[in-house]
Amino acid sequence: MPGRPGKTEPGAGQAEARLSEGLVDAMAVMEQTRTTAEPDVTADDGGAIEVACGKETFFPIKYNGFDVGPVTVRTQIRAGETARQACARAAAAARVMFASEFDLKLGDYLDRLGEVVEECDRRRLKRG
Repeated sequence: MPGRPGKTEPGAGQAEARLSEGLVDAMAVMEQTRTTAEPDVTADDGGAIEVACGKETFFPIKYNGFDVGPVTVRTQIRAGETARQACARAAAAARVMFASEFDLKLGDYLDRLGEVVEECDRRRLKRG
């Protein structure tokens, strides 16, 4: 294609190499920021953290399921605590709440399923 570097044209691959190097550099900066950056929010600022677990649907039996969530936990950053620590604390609380809701809903689901099975058995015997 005219005007576009190809494998046989001078400079072929240089643009791709520069683009690749740029992407690698950008990814390295993003990774370093992700692992080392700490939000500038402290307990003195009245900083708050919110963690959410989205809704999940579980299907113990095909086409027949139950939902758990969403679960949201809001907390204040404590004195001497970093935002990351507060976030981890809130996330742990959200996981516990989500697991508790799952256990409750699974129990209810199984109870209802047992009732349906009993009703089906009664109807089958009645027709018998």
